[in-house]
Amino acid sequence: MPHRQCPSLGLTCGMKITAGDRRAAHEEVRAMGYDLQVQAVSAAESEKGAEHLSAFMTERWHAYQDHASDIRFTISKSFIQLDELYRTASHLAAGDAAGLPMGGGQPVLPFGDPVMTLMEPGDVRRAAEFLAAHTFEELWEAGGAALAAASGNGTDPALSCFRKDLADGDADARAFYAQAAAAGLGAVSAAWY
Repeated sequence: MPHRQCPSLGLTCGMKITAGDRRAAHEEVRAMGYDLQVQAVSAAESEKGAEHLSAFMTERWHAYQDHASDIRFTISKSFIQLDELYRTASHLAAGDAAGLPMGGGQPVLPFGDPVMTLMEPGDVRRAAEFLAAHTFEELWEAGGAALAAASGNGTDPALSCFRKDLADGDADARAFYAQAAAAGLGAVSAAWY
């Protein structure tokens, strides 16, 4: 079944929102299945406009297996918490890029279906540098336990599942951004549910 997109997730639109807004968005969709699709794109691809990018991302979403050689990743549900974990490390080296890996960049306007954000190659490089500068353990130490407690996952066994989910998403993000940055590519993000 195709997923629908949620424009109410300000996080996916690349807008600056407060921690309270992020928590409200998380609570709004907590029980639903949703995914953040992040796809590497060339400058030529990204310059074709919103309508083209929408068709491109939709086609990649529905024919995911047909594009196995693409540089991309998808993260389910936990992208909001992983974004919050990264943002708790904004005081660390390269921390000005902490908001980029999970749907950062500029909104692709006009908003359509899906609502997307676009990262230029320089932002992809900065996201890769931020992730390369800090291990998951460092990021977890910066705010993981507090984030787990705030989301109701602060006690075992929920804590270990929560931590593993974030660690898995972090590993996928690290691999994606390293590969996309090395290739000099930009990235498009779209949230589906």
